[in-house]
Amino acid sequence: MKKFLLCVLTLFTLVTITGCGKEETYEYNYSATEVVEKIENDETFVVYLGTTTCSHCLAYGKLVPEYNKKYGVKIGHVVLDEVEVNEPEGYDALMAIFPIEYTPTTYFVIAGEIAGSVVGALEEDQIVEELIKYGFLDEGAKGNE
Repeated sequence: MKKFLLCVLTLFTLVTITGCGKEETYEYNYSATEVVEKIENDETFVVYLGTTTCSHCLAYGKLVPEYNKKYGVKIGHVVLDEVEVNEPEGYDALMAIFPIEYTPTTYFVIAGEIAGSVVGALEEDQIVEELIKYGFLDEGAKGNE
């Protein structure tokens, strides 16, 4: 009986330790207010603005978590059509800062200032080039695409 209880306890412990782990998704969704606060706090970050009705945004949204994981970066995302409805004041504040014409648009913000932006769903070599250009990645990352 003791062996049986020991086996059950060991199995329970293994299931608890390995089965309850939360896997990192590498998706970083921001509200409009969070992005505006990052700007006001002079933070350095990368964010892309997209919508749920844009096919390029949806395709890019599948690639960005892979880029985040592979390169150890944190490219955030704001879903414009959702924040426009759920957060109208934050949306207006965001639009006053980010001059967006097309989606998706990726912004590179350094110390609270927009250093640059690129329109479109960026391929891996393109995003790596931009991340290096704005200091989010070292030049050595170039050969890893």
